[in-house]
Amino acid sequence: MKTRDEAPLFHVCIIHSCPFRVKGLLVPFLFLFPGRSRKGRHGLPRAQQDALGLLQGVHRPGGQGRGLARRGQPDAVNACRPGASHVRGEAVSHEHRLTGVRAAQGLQGQEGQARVGLGHPRLLGDNHRGEHGRQGAGSQAAALNAENGYEDNLLDTAEVFGFWVIEGPKWLEEELPFKKAQLPILVTEDHKPYKMRKVRILNGAHTSMVLGAFLAGQNIVRDCMHDPVIRGYMERILQQEVIPTLTLPKAELDEFAAAVRDRFQNPYIDHALLSISLNSTSKWKARVLPSVKGYMEKYGTVPPCLAMSLAFLIAFYHCERLEDEQMIGKRGDEEYPIKDDRFVLEFYAAHKNDAPADLVHAVLTNEAMWGEDLTKLPGFEQAVRDAYVLTLEKGSY
Repeated sequence: MKTRDEAPLFHVCIIHSCPFRVKGLLVPFLFLFPGRSRKGRHGLPRAQQDALGLLQGVHRPGGQGRGLARRGQPDAVNACRPGASHVRGEAVSHEHRLTGVRAAQGLQGQEGQARVGLGHPRLLGDNHRGEHGRQGAGSQAAALNAENGYEDNLLDTAEVFGFWVIEGPKWLEEELPFKKAQLPILVTEDHKPYKMRKVRILNGAHTSMVLGAFLAGQNIVRDCMHDPVIRGYMERILQQEVIPTLTLPKAELDEFAAAVRDRFQNPYIDHALLSISLNSTSKWKARVLPSVKGYMEKYGTVPPCLAMSLAFLIAFYHCERLEDEQMIGKRGDEEYPIKDDRFVLEFYAAHKNDAPADLVHAVLTNEAMWGEDLTKLPGFEQAVRDAYVLTLEKGSY
């Protein structure tokens, strides 16, 4: 498929159930077939018809993604260390808080060279949602229908990314001939490493980056990826603090991380940082804390960027006031909503006037939030406290 200036359109068939009882991600998923398919039953190539013939399918219009066919090389970043120099680190008020992303990573990231190609764009199993519009979809639909010689009512827009993992015996690969259809579907005896990869790299990058980036003045994920400092901070987290804790081969992890960069840079998705910030407490516990503990178990020291991500969270949750269903924080002169479980909001509202060290201690010892006392992780409280104090003194960038 060629790279386009507009979001690419695909033939879509949604699959609801599988006749085999297999363990794994048995959820509805989308088969995406590029518009230039050979005309057959449903306009699908023969190998794809064979795969679809083994499953029960229904059609549903309406997609959720946008296309992108570029991949960025990893940025070069230095060690993430609190106290590194700020380039724009002017002192700010408590309202403008946040530990410097630049201080965290110690160096401006270098933009990677772009290269075309994300793999075979035929399945959407894991969709990166966002706020988006249908840019040019109508004109592309008309052109594809004219080229195909028939009107395809299943055309839709979608990301050029897909991966579906099925935990089950190897004979499923023959019974479900996804490989023959060149679909990115993996049959494995253990799906957990792949789930861990997704949660810690994709979701972990979101949760560890977006709160600091928002307080630094950004509003959508794509713009964060165009900021060399914020992108460099994210790269430092993934390459040096998350990927080393995972068990899959490094080449596979690097390839997945590259796909994550592509998805974050998607020009057709305006993924709002505030929408990602919803319920950040439970997200940090599930997505980031396991990487913190895994890193400390492996290296015997605190991962500085991940520790700083918790300082970002504490700074983001510092509120002006508590309302019925949310708290209100302040970025400069701009107010923003903070939404989480009620007990979390009430906790931060009750501690909003604490001294920095007291607030950090109260957060880390709140077992209702984390399921454990995080001050028992050697050196972690001091690392988060130092990062939070740096936030108050230097700002968020």
